[in-house]
Amino acid sequence: GILRLGRRGLESLDAGSGLPNNRVGAMFSDREGNLWAGTNAGLVRFADTPFVTLDNYSGLTDNYVRAVAQMDDGSIMIGTSRGLNRYDREKISAIEDNASLKNDAILSLAAAKDGSLWAGMYSTGLVNWKNGKVLESVSAGSPLFGSQIRALLEDRHGNLWIGTSRGVYRKNGTDLKHFDEAQGLPREFTLSLFESKSGRIWVGTANGLGYIDGDKAGAVDISAYAQSEDVFGFSEDPDGTLWISTDRAILRLRDGKIASVGIKQGLPVATIFQIVTDSYGNFWLTSNRGVIHDRNGTLLARNYSAYTLEITPSKVADLETVINDLAGIVDIQPKDRKRFRKLLEDSKNFESLPIRTRLTDEEVARFIARRFRFPGVEIKARLFRQYPQGELASHALGYIGRVNDRDLGTAAGSERTGIS
Repeated sequence: GILRLGRRGLESLDAGSGLPNNRVGAMFSDREGNLWAGTNAGLVRFADTPFVTLDNYSGLTDNYVRAVAQMDDGSIMIGTSRGLNRYDREKISAIEDNASLKNDAILSLAAAKDGSLWAGMYSTGLVNWKNGKVLESVSAGSPLFGSQIRALLEDRHGNLWIGTSRGVYRKNGTDLKHFDEAQGLPREFTLSLFESKSGRIWVGTANGLGYIDGDKAGAVDISAYAQSEDVFGFSEDPDGTLWISTDRAILRLRDGKIASVGIKQGLPVATIFQIVTDSYGNFWLTSNRGVIHDRNGTLLARNYSAYTLEITPSKVADLETVINDLAGIVDIQPKDRKRFRKLLEDSKNFESLPIRTRLTDEEVARFIARRFRFPGVEIKARLFRQYPQGELASHALGYIGRVNDRDLGTAAGSERTGIS
């Protein structure tokens, strides 16, 4: 969900209070002061007004929103796992000027000073787009092609910084300067980029914090602070204090010294994706799950979001053939087929049924690239529950799961809203 830290203390916004999904991977503050949150189930616009949710029913090409940016004309560009969308004057339109912008998973966006938009892809590299025209794209021979561009940043000098699974590239015209572990970064797999007021480029990787000054790269060891590894985002105070969101805590870097704020310091979740400051001075923190604590602060249960591959049987002519074809794209085991058949027998009234749960990001991307071959098959974000205390907590707190025909038969009238 989302946490807001302001004058009223720490407030939590999650699926129970209006978000379409608890996993919030992207957050953006536009020039009008609106906040945009990209979730696994659509895009939300909010501030102190009621939520406005944009999803595939509104016209988005996919509900999984990975990146958000604003153009000079005020329109909002939305990067999804199935192409680029534009939201302008309360209308959503798909950008179809380039095959990558139409079909690939958009992992990152950056509005450029010249009014164009840079888009980073999962598999097809980098595209520069403006007013319905593609100004630049990369070919299959480029080092950027197939490199999972998860972060983009245009610095104060007009250089484009590109964070990829193979390191960081600095683009100046046609010149590309590469930075990786050999140059001093803690790891090549890059998750985030940020330019500080001093001009330093901070690099968040999947195994630590890096930085680039000019042509020199380095690393800052953060492993001692709540065992942090993944660095997802940055924010900077007017005095130069740097806030760093990680998989274990929020880190504060001030005057060369690091402090951490995590579960022990009162943060309700450990993993924070992004930190955004709004026009009122509030801190907005995005996370990936809800938590349940006992009165002593012990974690009893947590909900986390994951992807499932689901089939709507009524939309599929030959179910067995489709499942066999899907098995060539994602790993489908005999136990998955058995569970699917049982769900098919027990839950005939449901629209879609999972053939595979807890897909990896790579499996999601592989299916999305071949989605057109599988009408009636889609990826959905579902909540799963984990019990760190084992069966003790699961017996005390109950379970979550699908309601089947037998459950419906035992419920009566208005009680048919769920089961726990």
